[in-house]
Amino acid sequence: MRSMSYVLQKREILKIIDESGRGQLIFTSHNFRSLEILHKQSIIFTTTNSKNRYIRLTNIKSNNNLRDFYYHDLILGGQKECIYESTNSFAIARAFRIAGRHHES
Repeated sequence: MRSMSYVLQKREILKIIDESGRGQLIFTSHNFRSLEILHKQSIIFTTTNSKNRYIRLTNIKSNNNLRDFYYHDLILGGQKECIYESTNSFAIARAFRIAGRHHES
């Protein structure tokens, strides 16, 4: 389990970058918490469209929580480009079973 100081350090680093950083910081995250720290105009999202790979979210109101807004659009859509294609968990499970059989051979 991550310590509280690690979480606070990450939050402070993001705040400093958001407030006074210059240039670009590109990172991936499976934690939506950064969306609550960084300004919405500072964030560009990837899409599933290879011809229009990067977008800024649209229709965000000043009182929207960006994390909740992103999660909503991730599940229900609402952007000009698709930001997520659902995963077939049965296909993934089957691929693991097949890989396991090949490994045992």
